[in-house]
Amino acid sequence: MNGALAKAIEELDIPVDPDALVEVLWLSDRLAAKVSQAVGAVDSAKLWDLSGATSMRAFLKDKAGLTGATDNGYGQEAHPAPRHRPGVAYW
Repeated sequence: MNGALAKAIEELDIPVDPDALVEVLWLSDRLAAKVSQAVGAVDSAKLWDLSGATSMRAFLKDKAGLTGATDNGYGQEAHPAPRHRPGVAYW
């Protein structure tokens, strides 16, 4: 589904340049916001249940290898999106 994105990331060469770094960080935040939105939508629809998971957190751990320390808060029922990242509409 995201072959073009995966290829672009693999081929990305970030120059040693402050402006390039800022641009890449901004793009990373945009991607994280979209991922948060998708996680929230899958969680709201409880689509994680289709895989046999018992929660979004369990789904992320089993399918994406994310743990509490690495899941950015995606699996929290009360906060399906990371609290430190504003939603897509913020941008």
